Amino acid sequence: MKKNTILMAVLVILVVLYLSTNYFKKNSSASFDPQIVKLDSSKIGKITIYPPAKEKEEPIVLSRSSGQWEVAKGKIVSKADPSKLRSALGQLLDVEAQRLVAKTKDKWPNYELGDSLARKVLIEEKGGGTTTALYFGKTSYGQVAAPAYGRG
Repeated sequence: MKKNTILMAVLVILVVLYLSTNYFKKNSSASFDPQIVKLDSSKIGKITIYPPAKEKEEPIVLSRSSGQWEVAKGKIVSKADPSKLRSALGQLLDVEAQRLVAKTKDKWPNYELGDSLARKVLIEEKGGGTTTALYFGKTSYGQVAAPAYGRG
């Protein structure tokens, strides 16, 4: 009888531990959403890619007019390849964060996410709707699965 009581107590403790860890795991994931871009690709009207400020280059502008996409850099304007643009948009919309590297702005320079070091991508909806800004910072090219850092 005493062994059964001990086993029941251990079982209850294990169940409580299991439930509490799952509860806290769900609460912590609610504050971190790995999906960065939440837009419908059919509503996107313009994408502007700004190089880091230190490079002093002109931004690349992808814009949709009359259902056709154009790409421009400075005074050079050309039609964009629709299949490559669809692929790039799909990849951009599928970008997910793996982890949170900084909660405050004071750590952004460590990952080259400041305004002067980061590559900025500005996504605008048609008709002047929602604007989403993404900042892509430090990347390392030495590994196959190299980390890249960004903020949205």
